[in-house]
Amino acid sequence: MKYYFQLQVKMIARQIKAFGISPVLLGLVGVLVFIILSLQLFATVQYAAYVYVFLAVGCLIRLSNTLRNTFLKTVFTPFSFLLLRMVENTIVVFPFLIFLSFKNEFIVVLGLFIAANAIVFLQFKNNKSVYLPTPFYKHPFEFIIGFRQYFLIIAALYAIAVVSVLVNNFNLGMAALGLLIIVCMSFYTAAERLFYVWVFSSTPKGFLKSKIKTAILFTLLLCIIPAGCLIIFNVHNWYIVIAVLLAGVLFVVTIVFAKYSVYPATINLPQAIIIALCFSFPPLIILVLPFFYFQSLQKLKLYLV
Repeated sequence: MKYYFQLQVKMIARQIKAFGISPVLLGLVGVLVFIILSLQLFATVQYAAYVYVFLAVGCLIRLSNTLRNTFLKTVFTPFSFLLLRMVENTIVVFPFLIFLSFKNEFIVVLGLFIAANAIVFLQFKNNKSVYLPTPFYKHPFEFIIGFRQYFLIIAALYAIAVVSVLVNNFNLGMAALGLLIIVCMSFYTAAERLFYVWVFSSTPKGFLKSKIKTAILFTLLLCIIPAGCLIIFNVHNWYIVIAVLLAGVLFVVTIVFAKYSVYPATINLPQAIIIALCFSFPPLIILVLPFFYFQSLQKLKLYLV
C-alpha cells in the first residue's frame, strides 16, 4: 500500500513537471487558493459548514469509480483494499477537516470524517442503464451527458434552493445557485472526439460562437428556477442574483474557451490553476477570457476550415 501512494505522488509530480511547473510552487499556490475560497465561502454563506461537507464529499466521487475500484480489488486483498480506500478518502478531505477545525466546527469534522470512510463501503453498480429525458437533446453533448451524470447533485441543489426560500435564508440559496453554475462548468471538462468537431463544418469562430450560444442558453435554463425563486422571494436582492448569473455565464464561457485552448487534450493543470485564480479574484476573468479565446482559435484551425 505504501508503494501505491508513492507511485501516485510520483505520477502527479511528473504530470506537473511536464508543464514546466514546480510541484512545490503549485502546492503552495493551491493551498493559498483553497484558503481564500474557503474564507470567502464562510464569510458569505450562513450554513457554510454544510455546503463545505457537500463539496468535500463531491471530491470523493471520482475515487469511487466502479472500474477503478474493480481494478484495485484485483491487486489488493479485501482488507488492504478497504484500508487503502479509507486512507485515500481521508487524504482528499484532510484540507476540509483542517479548515473546519479552524472554524471550531468539530461536530461537522467528525461527521465528514465518518462519511468519507463510510463511502468506501458503498457499491455503485452500473450494469443497468437509466436514461433520463433532458431538455438539451437538440444540442449534444455536454449538457446531455452532464445532466444525466450529475442529476442527483442538481436535484440536491434545487432542493437546497427551495429550503433557502422556506427558511428565508438568502445566502444559502445563493450558495446553491453558485454550486449549480460550477456543475455546469464541469460539463466542459471532457474533450469530445474529433468527429463532433468536424460535423460543424464551420470556421473556428463560427464553431466557438455556436458552442458559446448553447452553453449560455442551457446554463440559464438550468439555473432559471432557483434564480427565479430567489428573486421572487428576495426582491430587494434581485441585483445580487442577476450579478451572480452574469458572472456565472462568464465563467462558463471561460471554461468553454479553456477546453478548446488545449483541444484535443483535456483541461490540464495550468488551465485549472488560472480558472481557480479567477474564482478567488473575479476581475481577472477580463484578461483570462480573451487569452483562452485566441488560444482556442489557434487550436481549432487544425481541425476546422
